[in-house]
Amino acid sequence: MQPVLRIIYVQSFPLNSYWLLLLMGLILGLLGYLYQIFLLHTDYFYRYFRMIPRQYHGIIAFLLVIPIGWQFTDTLGGAPIYESLLAKIVVPKQLATLRGQTDTVEIIINQPSHLAEKQVRDINWPKGALLVKIFRGEQELVPNGDLILQVGDRLEILTDGNQRSLVWQTMTKLN
Repeated sequence: MQPVLRIIYVQSFPLNSYWLLLLMGLILGLLGYLYQIFLLHTDYFYRYFRMIPRQYHGIIAFLLVIPIGWQFTDTLGGAPIYESLLAKIVVPKQLATLRGQTDTVEIIINQPSHLAEKQVRDINWPKGALLVKIFRGEQELVPNGDLILQVGDRLEILTDGNQRSLVWQTMTKLN
């Protein structure tokens, strides 16, 4: 019997380098603490900047968060989730051209449609297309294989920018 969470490691961290981990933890903790203080006490800081109107105070704090989020995903090698999922289903030759060149296709399911009353998994989706959102009225649904499509649903499909017209044509034929 194996544990539920089993972490396999090949190389151990040298004992004489543990001080680096401690130092990095202290530095990151201090930076995080200062960042948190700044975000939570922005009113205190804005007293000194009277030229910035009060309605923009929240936006400035938000704008401080955006570059940090981008930097962490770049540093850790991450990518937006839908682009990374699409990259997994696209032919490897297209992977190099995919990054940053995605496009969305929106399809509304009409009354006489082959898509209506079918589960998402039963539909023959075009190659290189990823269903990312389903709008049913005012509600936004996260697609899964068990979800049954209905007339009036608006489908948002992510695809490679070069295949947009092919995906559009295939989906309109199915609709």
